[in-house]
Amino acid sequence: MLGILLREGRSIRVADIRDHASFSWYPEHHPEMAEFLGVPIRHRGQTLGELYLSGTPEGSFSARDQELVEMLASHAGVAIATARLYAESQDLAIMEERHRVARELHDAASQTLFSMVYEARAAALEARAGTGDAAAALERLHDQAAATLAELRGMVYALRPKSLERDGLAATLADHAESLRRGREADLEFRAEGHPELSLEEELALLRIGQEAMHNAVRHGRGAPVRGYLRAWRGGTELSVRDEGPGFDLDTLPRTVRTMGLSTMSERAAAVNAAFTLDTAPGRGTEVRVFLPARRAGGPRPAAAARASGGAGADGDG
Repeated sequence: MLGILLREGRSIRVADIRDHASFSWYPEHHPEMAEFLGVPIRHRGQTLGELYLSGTPEGSFSARDQELVEMLASHAGVAIATARLYAESQDLAIMEERHRVARELHDAASQTLFSMVYEARAAALEARAGTGDAAAALERLHDQAAATLAELRGMVYALRPKSLERDGLAATLADHAESLRRGREADLEFRAEGHPELSLEEELALLRIGQEAMHNAVRHGRGAPVRGYLRAWRGGTELSVRDEGPGFDLDTLPRTVRTMGLSTMSERAAAVNAAFTLDTAPGRGTEVRVFLPARRAGGPRPAAAARASGGAGADGDG
């Protein structure tokens, strides 16, 4: 019966569904139904779903009942189609934005870097020849490098997560934790307390640190529980990601791993005057903690020192 609604796209109203020619059987443990009203959800000739009802005090559904349900199905069809169009437009906007950034990187940064290669080669040749113009060539190289760095920073800022602006830091981190939990089937929980008052730059720094720390804790924690929290209070904002995994000895890590993993998070924290703490040891898990002091009244945030004694985020893949 439900298949007829989808295939034929027309309403069905009967006093007893069991008397209908297309009725075959009820699945095991299915409740007994008699009166039946089924209406397809359609939009522009396409069947998107169906609504069906059974059980009415009058003992049967009336033509008026069918009219009302068909009207509801019509509204549902418009709502579903609109939601699909919105999702498609969002995907298209993301693709267009990626293409735009790719074009800008090619047209601006890559061309400037190409020019810098020749400036560096010219400086090297002039230095070997002893013409005295090497300093001028290096100065030009410096100016081009500074300009390219500024341009790349602008592009990266333009690519900041839109959900961060729309939903805030706590919700964005919670969404990331949920994605990791489902995708990796991880024992991962995240909670937030208070409402941090942060600039977008500060939120983005804490977001990236939290994402990297959670990713690495899930990857290297060997299935151990991972707990993250974001807490805002009078003294400032604290982000913590802790796992109950095997931990490790920071001194034994390869230099490249320390540089690519730990340094990245530490540098992000330092860029917003936050303290970065890494606490780990073999056999006792790992915790990454970032503390961003509250702003002074009428002034900037005080600088915070960083401390490291090992860490969950010491992974170049983060």
